[in-house]
Amino acid sequence: MKTLKFVVGLAQLARDLIAGLAHLHDHGIAHLDVKPGNLLCADDFRVASEDQVVGGVYGTQGWMAPEIREGAVLSPIRADRRFCGKRLLWFLEKGG
Repeated sequence: MKTLKFVVGLAQLARDLIAGLAHLHDHGIAHLDVKPGNLLCADDFRVASEDQVVGGVYGTQGWMAPEIREGAVLSPIRADRRFCGKRLLWFLEKGG
């Protein structure tokens, strides 16, 4: 039987995921690759802050931040921020 903490955490994750996707959709952006391997959260279904670090490989090969590799320990929030600029550059290059 799942603990109450697990159920509450999962409910929070579901609410936040739906809100995040709704935010993208409200801005005309569709994700199209929502899957467990593309979501990173701690045991309590949250990344607590930009100072929290994790180890492991998460994401889709070829589209992950370069610091994500086997054995790496990193802040997923900082990795998202750094790699966002690289993805925006990719769009600029493809659009020209």
